[in-house]
Amino acid sequence: MGLNTLVKPRVTRPLMVFMAVGVVSIPLLDRVWQFSRSGVDATLGQILLGLLVLVLGLCLLVLGFIVRRNIRELDHEKNQLQTLFESMAEGVIVMASDGHIVQCNAQAEIILGLERDQLLGRHCLDPRWQSVQENGHNWSRDNHPAMVTLSTGQAVRQVIMGVRSPGGDLRWLSINTQAVMDNKGVPALVLASFTDVTSTRQQMERLDLTISGAGLGTWDWNIVTGQVVFNDIWADMLGYDLSEVAPDVSSWKKIVDPDAGGDVMRSLNEHLKGSTPIYRSEHRLRRKDGSWMWVLDTGRVVERDPDGKPLRALGVHVDITLTKQMEENLRVAKDRLLHATRNANLGVWDWNPQTDEAWFSERWFSMLGYAPDELPHTGSIWGSLMHPNDYESVVHTLNRYLDGDLVDEQSEFRLEFRMRCRDGAYNWILSVGRVTQRDEAGRPTRVSGVHFDETERKQVQAQRAQAQRLESIGQLAAGVAHEINTPMQFVSDNLEYLVEGLESAERLIDQVHQLVSEAKDGIPSTASEWLPRVLRDTGYELFRKQSAGAVRDCRDGCQRVVTIVHAMRQLSHPATDGFHLASLNEIISGAAIVTRNRWKFVADVRLELDPEIPNILCRAAELSQVFVNMLVNSADALPEPPTGAALPSGVITIRSTLQNDQVWVTVQDNGIGIPAQVIDRIFDPFFTTKPFGQGTGQGLAIAHDIVVNRHRGALCVDSEPNRGTTFTIRLPLVQAYDHTAAEVAIV
Repeated sequence: MGLNTLVKPRVTRPLMVFMAVGVVSIPLLDRVWQFSRSGVDATLGQILLGLLVLVLGLCLLVLGFIVRRNIRELDHEKNQLQTLFESMAEGVIVMASDGHIVQCNAQAEIILGLERDQLLGRHCLDPRWQSVQENGHNWSRDNHPAMVTLSTGQAVRQVIMGVRSPGGDLRWLSINTQAVMDNKGVPALVLASFTDVTSTRQQMERLDLTISGAGLGTWDWNIVTGQVVFNDIWADMLGYDLSEVAPDVSSWKKIVDPDAGGDVMRSLNEHLKGSTPIYRSEHRLRRKDGSWMWVLDTGRVVERDPDGKPLRALGVHVDITLTKQMEENLRVAKDRLLHATRNANLGVWDWNPQTDEAWFSERWFSMLGYAPDELPHTGSIWGSLMHPNDYESVVHTLNRYLDGDLVDEQSEFRLEFRMRCRDGAYNWILSVGRVTQRDEAGRPTRVSGVHFDETERKQVQAQRAQAQRLESIGQLAAGVAHEINTPMQFVSDNLEYLVEGLESAERLIDQVHQLVSEAKDGIPSTASEWLPRVLRDTGYELFRKQSAGAVRDCRDGCQRVVTIVHAMRQLSHPATDGFHLASLNEIISGAAIVTRNRWKFVADVRLELDPEIPNILCRAAELSQVFVNMLVNSADALPEPPTGAALPSGVITIRSTLQNDQVWVTVQDNGIGIPAQVIDRIFDPFFTTKPFGQGTGQGLAIAHDIVVNRHRGALCVDSEPNRGTTFTIRLPLVQAYDHTAAEVAIV
């Protein structure tokens, strides 16, 4: 049995020839023997007998040689066949006509995980195989591939069978069976070859899961016949059951958007001709319910004939309807953003600090008067257009922000500076941005933001600040006029007194001259009586005693007027762009002077100013406005004194102290205080707690802007109802950089 059965004809054919020669030779020998003994011609008969024996011997000798040669060849071929059998990559088992295994190769042992002696003699339907079909059912005699071949003699190809290994793992085999017929045409043996397709099957399962999870509709197109195999997903995404879809290319053609059908077919034909490596098209398909869906159709020819004619193509459909909707929404949003940025005067930018590559919107260029192609798209162009006075402070602060020294990741930077326009003028720019991406080392690789053209706002802001100062001057004008009128009144009274005294002195001098002129022969005896009388009548002695005091009062009054005028000039002087060294104590004293008429009836203002405070780099006019607003607010928070009170009950104390590299100024009053529910809003523009018509709500808002944004200081408030309010202002002695132009803030 086994391989010996396959080579049996090579042994039997020489034996049959030998037997035939023997059958023919025996009668012939008998006839020759009888002839040699008949006596007719014994010698001739003996000769013939000898020749016949010789020929028969030669024949037997040749026959033996042939048999030995065939046996050697048979053994050689058997060894070759056995070697081939054992070295086959496929597992092979040989089963007898009853289904028992009679032979197997080494690969069969490896694949099945059984030794040869465990396989030989086992039946193909032995329950120990624990074999299952793809659907999970057990194999029966009627459908087992080996039994089908034994019963019908027909070969079975590529049947998938699951077999449990001794370790319990389920291995999937692809099996082919072939019958070996006996001389009657009945299957004598069955050869079963098989390969382990477990890995391939797992990959296919993963691929199916991937296709299913990705929602890919697959198609397999026989280009020659036009037949197409679609998967369930392909049909389901169009709202069909797969049984409703004809397996033909016409099923696809009839649902393609007719408006795009020409372009789709051109793309497909270009690929079929070999002009493109793959076929790719985005188009719409009509669903079963009549609606349209967008698909990305991608495929490739996988088989061509020797002439290059396409035979088979595979591809997938991806539902991109949502993507198309998102693209449309993005396009609309982008269009809206474009209009919004144009209308809002926004220039959008995106910058990679590592490569210096940058993207700027069209408005970014146009607000400076440039076209997009007139400037390089790099971050360095930003710095090259910046005002020289702004460059150092802006770049230093920006670098500190990018390095993370100033703020956390959620914060943004706000930089104010000037940029040179195409016509050479400078526009004020407010740049607001944020780090949106960093690499593994923490270095920023993307910074995004916007530019606002602040030129007009800066002009309006300057006008607004000036208007507010003028408004403050207008509100203080009556009081200032009264303050000026008081010293001028006593200056006038004293000057009138001095004029009258001088007239009396002139009369005295005239009379003395007359007396001297009449006394040619000496002074008359009546002179000693006359002179005291004249001095008494002219009031000279009293004038002499009081004239010096009157002159001093005039001098003090004039100095007071000069001080008030100086304070008014400081308050009303237009603010400049630059920072200058100024005495903070003088600024505070001037504010107290110009506001005196607002507080003198309700409070006693006490200035406790540290004389050791050096001049600070600041905008003096703006800080003067801050302290005027503070004093006015404090005065308004104090009640009117009771009638007949000798002194006001209110006290406003202003202190200045030096704290390391800062100057702290506190403005404290003992007024009504600020309600807790509104204290967080007092710095909001136009918010006021005063009765309607008595306050604009801009004083503290402007003060906060000047201290915090313009001077990079701090302004905070502490208040207790009916106990008073304290405002604390902290100002740096020297700004970190020359703020002639640049304003820098991180929020």
